[in-house]
Amino acid sequence: MDPLLLTHYWLSDICVRTTFTNHS
Repeated sequence: MDPLLLTHYWLSDICVRTTFTNHS
C-alpha cells in the first residue's frame, strides 16, 4: 500500500466526517 495514497484517503475521510458533522 502506498503511504501517500493511504494518507490521501485518511485525510479525505476526515474531511467527509467533518462535513457531515457540520451539516448535522
